[in-house]
Amino acid sequence: MAKEIPDIRQHIFNVDDITLSHAITVGTKANIIDGDTTTECRLSAGSVRQFFTFDLRTTKRIDRVRFKHGNNDNWRIELSENGTTFFTDQEVTFAANFARQTFSINSRDEWRYIRISTVGEEDG
Repeated sequence: MAKEIPDIRQHIFNVDDITLSHAITVGTKANIIDGDTTTECRLSAGSVRQFFTFDLRTTKRIDRVRFKHGNNDNWRIELSENGTTFFTDQEVTFAANFARQTFSINSRDEWRYIRISTVGEEDG
């Protein structure tokens, strides 16, 4: 198996840079950004769309987003300059549950916020 080469241009998030749509039921915010694919952060279930919002603290061009999911195969990658109005860059589907995948961002603009949200659940 090939060793994964880290992207030296990656943004390193702090826990304070992350906003969640629901309360955490398993794990902590730190588990989201610890780089360990065996740790987890679960949000409380509900009928309202769940999301994670990441603040880059300044506008940047975003080339890729890499994340691992649990029980929902369909996700929306959204981008924003102000944290209020989001642009849907794409909807993505994972090949398998609990798999980590990398998705290239379509937009060539600069953005400050990335929101990763579930698809197929009612927005609220």
